[in-house]
Amino acid sequence: MRLTRFHRSFIVNLKYITAFTATDIELGSLELPIGESYKAHLFQLLYKLP
Repeated sequence: MRLTRFHRSFIVNLKYITAFTATDIELGSLELPIGESYKAHLFQLLYKLP
């Protein structure tokens, strides 16, 4: 289980992210914003996933 913060108000388990864009992540049908200060770290983690 890999939890990461991607917004001041949200923490997510990376395995539940179904899609992402430059500004949002999707967890199924739920779309949540990515905080600017978390963006670089989150994308680094997402691109490392198998």
